[in-house]
Amino acid sequence: MPDALAHAPKPANGVRADSARLSGAPLVLARGAWIVFTLVSVGLLGAAMPLAYQQMTTPHTGPQCADTRFSPAQFAAMRAAGFSISGFAAWVIAIQCFVMLVYVGVGALLFWRRSDNRMALLAATALVLFGNTYSDSHWLGASCALHSAWPAAGLLFDLLEMVAGFLGAALFFTFPSGRWIPRWSGWLLFLWLLQVPAGLIPAPAHDFLMAHAWIGGVSGLLRIASGVLAQVYRYRRVSTPAERLQTKWVVLGIAVGLGGAGAIIVVGGAAGFVGPHMTTTNWSANLLAGTAIQLCEALLPISIGIALLRSRLFDVDQIINRVLVYGSLTGVLGGSISAASSRYKGWCAPSPGRLSR
Repeated sequence: MPDALAHAPKPANGVRADSARLSGAPLVLARGAWIVFTLVSVGLLGAAMPLAYQQMTTPHTGPQCADTRFSPAQFAAMRAAGFSISGFAAWVIAIQCFVMLVYVGVGALLFWRRSDNRMALLAATALVLFGNTYSDSHWLGASCALHSAWPAAGLLFDLLEMVAGFLGAALFFTFPSGRWIPRWSGWLLFLWLLQVPAGLIPAPAHDFLMAHAWIGGVSGLLRIASGVLAQVYRYRRVSTPAERLQTKWVVLGIAVGLGGAGAIIVVGGAAGFVGPHMTTTNWSANLLAGTAIQLCEALLPISIGIALLRSRLFDVDQIINRVLVYGSLTGVLGGSISAASSRYKGWCAPSPGRLSR
């Protein structure tokens, strides 16, 4: 009698048997957790928006808990420059709502279409939490607003931000197959213990980290480098052709999103029209730069959604080639603008001889 298994059809080239399915009680619990995380995080962010608006439109006299909180002197400078403070606050909230809808929308789409897949469900949860808590102290300041009104809600928001960091790290180390490769890479999650929201750090430790900012910079570079190395190892040694295609989509989103945000910060800072925080005299330029950074980072969830749902519908290699060409041209143009701005400042600056007269 011939062995029927010997003639069983093999998976198509580049397609691996899906062993990342959830079923039964684990599936019910995972779906329930996603729903709870989504409702709580969206609810906290929605409750924080009117509080944040009130704080942004009122002079802030205590320690700066968010970049969009201004001192009385800064308020006076903004009014003297004809800058609308209420319009600024409304714009910040509007951009926050848009970015949140992108993240939560992609997460909800993944949940609706593939909630029985561990990888898709992990991505859906990470995106929802990231969209509501990521980069909070540099934009809306929801944690700052909640802590002032409802300390317990502020603490819960900080905890969700910490969970978002861990889930985002796990997503980066396991994408796209849902497996830890290399197996020991799970231990690298401990690097994310160095990234704790300010509201969860004791005051002495927070003051120490603020006085030694290089610690946060080094730990951040280590986290990014470890994730990149894990993805490179997976891509070259383990991934199937289909998984490599998914990885390319996410790499494209990271390169365009985070690369674009970094370029805005570097070029704007070099040109002198964008400062490291919103608390400079270039109010309009900083607001536009902050908006552009937020919109660039909204490309990341879109790339993850395409990778997990529609990665084969588009020629990603052609898109990457165009991004490289246009990105190089944009970089050259930005560098030229920065150099021209520096020369212009040098020409306009009064010489020592003129000052002496």
